[in-house]
Amino acid sequence: MAQVSKEQSSIVKRLCTLWKTPVYEFEVDDIRFMIGQGHGLKYMLIEAIALLEENLLTEGDYYQGDLLNAVLELNATQWGQFKEQWDKVDSLLQVQIEHLRTIRPKLEIDNFYNNRPT
Repeated sequence: MAQVSKEQSSIVKRLCTLWKTPVYEFEVDDIRFMIGQGHGLKYMLIEAIALLEENLLTEGDYYQGDLLNAVLELNATQWGQFKEQWDKVDSLLQVQIEHLRTIRPKLEIDNFYNNRPT
């Protein structure tokens, strides 16, 4: 990525910083951010799923479940490249789906299932 200038947005600045950071140094919110921006999904989904397996409502900087929600918001084109990861997230959701709908009704569960990869 290019050098960061004062004119660049905070999103671009954060992307530039994270591109220079080894993935093993990422915090939960860095992974959430990168997924939300659609960057590095091949690696970010692996990291996110590992965290979600430990706690489905893992929290970045915003709210309980924000990492899961970033994953659920991916579109069909993005998921089309990661069918195996989609299946893993589906398995995690199925165990707790009714509970999740009750405690976090704004999670993008329907978006996730509407964007099933083919």
